[in-house]
Amino acid sequence: KEIDKLQNESDNLDYQTDIVTKKLTTLHGDIQVLRTNEKQINDNINKVEELEDSHQAYQYLLEAIKRDGVPYDLISKSLPTVEGAVNDILAQIVDFSIVFNMDGKVIDTHIVYDDDRVWPLELSSGMERFISSLAIRVGLMNVSNLPRSNFLAIDEGWGTMDSENLNSVAQLFQYLKSQFQFSLVVSHIESMRDFVDTLLEIKKVSGLSSVRFSRD
Repeated sequence: KEIDKLQNESDNLDYQTDIVTKKLTTLHGDIQVLRTNEKQINDNINKVEELEDSHQAYQYLLEAIKRDGVPYDLISKSLPTVEGAVNDILAQIVDFSIVFNMDGKVIDTHIVYDDDRVWPLELSSGMERFISSLAIRVGLMNVSNLPRSNFLAIDEGWGTMDSENLNSVAQLFQYLKSQFQFSLVVSHIESMRDFVDTLLEIKKVSGLSSVRFSRD
Protein backbone atom coordinates (compact mmCIF):
# COMPACT_ATOMS: atom_id res chain seq x y z
CA LYS A 1 0.00 0.00 0.00
CA GLU A 2 2.83 2.39 0.79
CA ILE A 3 4.34 1.70 -2.61
CA ASP A 4 1.02 2.36 -4.33
CA LYS A 5 0.67 5.61 -2.43
CA LEU A 6 4.13 6.72 -3.43
CA GLN A 7 3.45 5.71 -7.00
CA ASN A 8 0.28 7.77 -7.07
CA GLU A 9 2.13 10.76 -5.64
CA SER A 10 4.84 10.30 -8.27
CA ASP A 11 2.26 10.13 -11.05
CA ASN A 12 0.57 13.23 -9.68
CA LEU A 13 3.88 15.08 -9.58
CA ASP A 14 4.61 14.04 -13.17
CA TYR A 15 1.19 15.35 -14.19
CA GLN A 16 1.76 18.63 -12.38
CA THR A 17 5.21 18.87 -13.97
CA ASP A 18 3.69 18.37 -17.42
CA ILE A 19 1.15 21.10 -16.73
CA VAL A 20 3.85 23.53 -15.50
CA THR A 21 6.06 22.65 -18.47
CA LYS A 22 3.23 23.37 -20.91
CA LYS A 23 2.51 26.66 -19.13
CA LEU A 24 6.21 27.59 -19.29
CA THR A 25 6.25 26.77 -23.03
CA THR A 26 3.15 28.90 -23.56
CA LEU A 27 4.60 31.76 -21.52
CA HIS A 28 7.87 31.54 -23.42
CA GLY A 29 5.98 31.80 -26.70
CA ASP A 30 4.00 34.76 -25.39
CA ILE A 31 7.22 36.43 -24.30
CA GLN A 32 8.71 35.99 -27.78
CA VAL A 33 5.55 37.45 -29.35
CA LEU A 34 5.68 40.42 -26.97
CA ARG A 35 9.35 40.96 -27.74
CA THR A 36 8.57 40.92 -31.46
CA ASN A 37 5.73 43.38 -30.92
CA GLU A 38 8.00 45.57 -28.79
CA LYS A 39 10.64 45.64 -31.56
CA GLN A 40 8.02 46.51 -34.17
CA ILE A 41 6.60 49.27 -31.96
CA ASN A 42 10.08 50.70 -31.37
CA ASP A 43 10.80 50.57 -35.12
CA ASN A 44 7.52 52.39 -35.79
CA ILE A 45 8.38 55.00 -33.16
CA ASN A 46 11.77 55.57 -34.80
CA LYS A 47 10.11 55.92 -38.23
CA VAL A 48 7.58 58.39 -36.83
CA GLU A 49 10.39 60.44 -35.24
CA GLU A 50 12.31 60.44 -38.53
CA LEU A 51 9.16 61.52 -40.39
CA GLU A 52 8.58 64.27 -37.83
CA ASP A 53 12.16 65.49 -38.32
CA SER A 54 11.74 65.37 -42.11
CA HIS A 55 8.42 67.20 -41.88
CA GLN A 56 9.97 69.90 -39.70
CA ALA A 57 12.91 70.25 -42.10
CA TYR A 58 10.44 70.52 -45.00
CA GLN A 59 8.54 73.24 -43.16
CA TYR A 60 11.80 75.14 -42.64
CA LEU A 61 12.56 74.75 -46.36
CA LEU A 62 9.13 76.05 -47.36
CA GLU A 63 9.60 79.04 -45.06
CA ALA A 64 13.00 79.73 -46.59
CA ILE A 65 12.06 79.51 -50.28
CA LYS A 66 8.71 81.27 -50.21
CA ARG A 67 8.47 84.68 -51.89
CA ASP A 68 9.34 86.68 -48.79
CA GLY A 69 11.99 84.21 -47.61
CA VAL A 70 15.57 83.72 -48.77
CA PRO A 71 14.89 84.75 -52.43
CA TYR A 72 13.42 88.06 -51.27
CA ASP A 73 16.37 88.65 -48.94
CA LEU A 74 18.89 87.80 -51.68
CA ILE A 75 17.15 90.05 -54.21
CA SER A 76 17.00 92.92 -51.70
CA LYS A 77 20.73 92.64 -51.03
CA SER A 78 21.65 92.21 -54.71
CA LEU A 79 19.49 95.05 -56.03
CA PRO A 80 22.05 97.85 -55.50
CA THR A 81 24.70 95.79 -57.33
CA VAL A 82 22.34 95.14 -60.24
CA GLU A 83 21.30 98.80 -60.33
CA GLY A 84 24.95 99.88 -60.47
CA ALA A 85 25.75 97.45 -63.30
CA VAL A 86 22.71 98.58 -65.32
CA ASN A 87 23.48 102.28 -64.86
CA ASP A 88 27.12 101.74 -65.86
CA ILE A 89 25.79 100.53 -69.20
CA LEU A 90 23.17 103.27 -69.58
CA ALA A 91 25.73 105.98 -68.86
CA GLN A 92 27.55 105.02 -72.05
CA ILE A 93 24.43 105.23 -74.22
CA VAL A 94 21.76 107.61 -72.90
CA ASP A 95 21.35 110.49 -70.48
CA PHE A 96 19.05 108.78 -68.00
CA SER A 97 19.53 106.18 -65.29
CA ILE A 98 17.37 103.59 -63.54
CA VAL A 99 16.42 103.26 -59.89
CA PHE A 100 15.17 99.98 -58.40
CA ASN A 101 13.03 100.00 -55.26
CA MET A 102 11.61 97.04 -53.32
CA ASP A 103 7.97 97.73 -52.55
CA GLY A 104 6.96 94.76 -50.47
CA LYS A 105 7.28 91.82 -52.84
CA VAL A 106 7.38 93.96 -55.99
CA ILE A 107 10.39 95.62 -57.64
CA ASP A 108 9.48 99.12 -58.80
CA THR A 109 11.66 100.50 -61.61
CA HIS A 110 11.87 104.22 -62.39
CA ILE A 111 13.55 106.25 -65.12
CA VAL A 112 15.59 109.18 -63.75
CA TYR A 113 16.84 112.14 -65.79
CA ASP A 114 17.22 114.47 -62.83
CA ASP A 115 15.53 115.19 -59.50
CA ASP A 116 12.52 116.72 -61.23
CA ARG A 117 12.12 114.18 -64.02
CA VAL A 118 11.40 110.74 -62.57
CA TRP A 119 8.67 108.35 -63.70
CA PRO A 120 7.89 104.61 -63.71
CA LEU A 121 9.58 102.55 -66.41
CA GLU A 122 6.22 101.23 -67.66
CA LEU A 123 5.18 104.83 -68.42
CA SER A 124 8.34 105.67 -70.34
CA SER A 125 8.75 105.83 -74.12
CA GLY A 126 9.41 102.85 -76.35
CA MET A 127 13.07 103.84 -76.73
CA GLU A 128 13.54 104.19 -72.97
CA ARG A 129 11.96 100.80 -72.31
CA PHE A 130 13.97 99.13 -75.07
CA ILE A 131 17.34 100.52 -73.96
CA SER A 132 16.50 99.87 -70.29
CA SER A 133 15.49 96.26 -70.91
CA LEU A 134 18.69 95.70 -72.90
CA ALA A 135 20.82 97.27 -70.15
CA ILE A 136 19.04 95.22 -67.46
CA ARG A 137 19.57 92.07 -69.49
CA VAL A 138 23.31 92.65 -69.90
CA GLY A 139 23.68 93.99 -66.36
CA LEU A 140 22.17 90.82 -64.88
CA MET A 141 24.60 88.74 -66.94
CA ASN A 142 27.50 90.79 -65.60
CA VAL A 143 26.64 90.32 -61.92
CA SER A 144 25.45 86.72 -62.15
CA ASN A 145 27.66 83.77 -61.20
CA LEU A 146 25.88 81.54 -63.70
CA PRO A 147 27.55 80.57 -66.99
CA ARG A 148 26.87 83.23 -69.61
CA SER A 149 26.50 83.13 -73.37
CA ASN A 150 29.34 84.38 -75.55
CA PHE A 151 26.91 86.30 -77.78
CA LEU A 152 23.83 88.50 -77.51
CA ALA A 153 20.81 88.42 -79.82
CA ILE A 154 18.64 91.54 -80.22
CA ASP A 155 15.51 91.05 -82.30
CA GLU A 156 14.11 94.39 -83.48
CA GLY A 157 13.26 97.20 -81.05
CA TRP A 158 15.39 99.75 -82.87
CA GLY A 159 12.31 101.31 -84.45
CA THR A 160 11.50 102.92 -81.10
CA MET A 161 14.58 105.13 -81.39
CA ASP A 162 14.60 108.49 -83.20
CA SER A 163 17.47 109.75 -85.34
CA GLU A 164 19.17 111.44 -82.40
CA ASN A 165 19.12 108.28 -80.29
CA LEU A 166 20.25 106.16 -83.22
CA ASN A 167 23.53 108.07 -83.11
CA SER A 168 24.15 106.40 -79.74
CA VAL A 169 23.89 102.95 -81.31
CA ALA A 170 27.55 103.01 -82.31
CA GLN A 171 28.53 103.56 -78.67
CA LEU A 172 26.18 100.76 -77.62
CA PHE A 173 27.69 98.32 -80.11
CA GLN A 174 31.20 99.23 -79.03
CA TYR A 175 30.25 98.39 -75.47
CA LEU A 176 28.64 95.10 -76.53
CA LYS A 177 31.86 94.18 -78.36
CA SER A 178 33.70 94.42 -75.07
CA GLN A 179 31.18 92.11 -73.40
CA PHE A 180 30.42 89.46 -76.03
CA GLN A 181 32.26 87.61 -78.75
CA PHE A 182 29.63 88.82 -81.20
CA SER A 183 26.11 90.27 -81.26
CA LEU A 184 23.30 89.22 -83.57
CA VAL A 185 21.08 92.17 -84.44
CA VAL A 186 17.81 91.90 -86.37
CA SER A 187 16.44 95.13 -87.82
CA HIS A 188 14.47 96.56 -90.75
CA ILE A 189 15.98 100.04 -90.30
CA GLU A 190 18.29 100.94 -93.18
CA SER A 191 20.55 103.16 -91.07
CA MET A 192 21.44 100.19 -88.85
CA ARG A 193 23.65 98.94 -91.69
CA ASP A 194 26.16 101.66 -90.85
CA PHE A 195 26.77 100.30 -87.34
CA VAL A 196 27.50 96.62 -88.02
CA ASP A 197 30.67 94.82 -89.15
CA THR A 198 28.93 91.96 -90.94
CA LEU A 199 25.66 92.16 -92.83
CA LEU A 200 23.28 89.30 -93.57
CA GLU A 201 20.69 90.80 -95.88
CA ILE A 202 17.48 88.83 -96.38
CA LYS A 203 15.31 89.76 -99.38
CA LYS A 204 12.31 88.21 -100.99
CA VAL A 205 13.15 87.15 -104.57
CA SER A 206 10.51 85.42 -106.71
CA GLY A 207 8.53 84.53 -103.60
CA LEU A 208 11.55 83.00 -101.85
CA SER A 209 13.95 84.32 -99.22
CA SER A 210 17.37 85.25 -100.53
CA VAL A 211 20.31 85.78 -98.14
CA ARG A 212 23.28 87.96 -99.10
CA PHE A 213 26.38 88.02 -96.92
CA SER A 214 28.68 91.03 -96.86
CA ARG A 215 31.42 92.18 -94.54
CA ASP A 216 33.06 95.56 -94.10
